[in-house]
Amino acid sequence: MCHYMLPTRGQPTARLDGRYGDEAMLLLLEAISAHGTRANEYHLRIFGGGNMFPNVGNRGKRHIGQQNIDMAYKLLAKHGLMSHGEHVGGTGHRHLIFDIWSGQLALKQSPLVADSGRPTGVQPA
Repeated sequence: MCHYMLPTRGQPTARLDGRYGDEAMLLLLEAISAHGTRANEYHLRIFGGGNMFPNVGNRGKRHIGQQNIDMAYKLLAKHGLMSHGEHVGGTGHRHLIFDIWSGQLALKQSPLVADSGRPTGVQPA
């Protein structure tokens, strides 16, 4: 499982850092190889990329979540892999439970909550 914060850091160092999508993929591929398996033997899925700050102007740029989604698809294509499912985009964050024994996933997407305690975009009655 890769859970990265940013798509890339642009100037990698000698040590890979899993906080960046491109480097997280390399770490994952190294671990897969170290266990004597191939990446195409796995069921790959993409989750996340929610816009955590929808009220912040992004000056014409894609928000970080969308950049992370784009990087995930780019990395799969680069390594000749395909996604077997995805739940991406939107606003808020996701809670993902992955049972490594059975391969089952449970997913809950939580909306952003404003300072008022209400989910963003919800008006008082």
